[in-house]
Amino acid sequence: TIDQPITDPYEILDFDTDFDVGTFIENMSEAEPEVNIDCEFSTDDQYEPLTLDDLFPPNNNENNNFLHPYTNIKTNDFCRQLSHQSPTTLKALYSLMNGIPTRSGINYKILIYGLTGDCPAIKLAIKHVNHQGYWCCWFCYIRGVHIHHKRQYYFKKELALRSAAEYALYSHEAEETKTNIYGHLGVSPLSVIIDVPLPRCLVINYMHVSLLRHTRTVIQYIYGKFLKPKQGEELDELFRNQPFPHFFNRKMRPVKEFSYCKVTELRNMLLYGLLPLIRLFLPIECAAHLALYVTAM
Repeated sequence: TIDQPITDPYEILDFDTDFDVGTFIENMSEAEPEVNIDCEFSTDDQYEPLTLDDLFPPNNNENNNFLHPYTNIKTNDFCRQLSHQSPTTLKALYSLMNGIPTRSGINYKILIYGLTGDCPAIKLAIKHVNHQGYWCCWFCYIRGVHIHHKRQYYFKKELALRSAAEYALYSHEAEETKTNIYGHLGVSPLSVIIDVPLPRCLVINYMHVSLLRHTRTVIQYIYGKFLKPKQGEELDELFRNQPFPHFFNRKMRPVKEFSYCKVTELRNMLLYGLLPLIRLFLPIECAAHLALYVTAM
């Protein structure tokens, strides 16, 4: 979001004139603090160091707004809980509260809407069980069953989804009791800075879910359902021999080699080679549905 003062509505902002990078770097180099032998920042005598009461006077609620739209903690309360309240830290905090200033007078504030990554990384970031455990789904309450030395999660038409309020409640309970509560292991350290609450801020990983799982499953289903073995071999040769521009680091593998297929190879097949090469082998209705899937990806 942009907090913008009243200016000329017809004014056109230019990045080069609005953000003077050269002047910014020069000013930063001139204002570089000196470090003394006690590892403390020396300050100019003409500037009084900031204190927490300077930023948030006890009887003034001007800056004591909510930390971000989806939290119930005020900025004053959050800052008073900081473990390090040196003048340097408070000055940097004050600058961040006012946004990123520009020469035109516009302050830009950055909102963090989402978090993405692979399952092991997100597990650590949100303090949740791993993707192979019970109650592993971030969005719904599906427990899973342990069959034949594997965890399996059967499809259900009626899903019980996790709400933002339930997610926060069970996370705090897990943090206090040090136990696993519906997959929650504690409170995520990112929950205080993300502007969209968990789990709505979690973005599904495109590489693992859409390419390595959905795309591979759809193509293998089409091969087994609509193509004869001879047609499958013919299409595999077309995939293998399809030329690409020199800047494509990977080409396409045949479907029978999907076990060794890389993500970039699947992406090239899905976005560039699949529809032109497979069109002659499919009924028009199936080809139309496949085209919709490719367009959505």
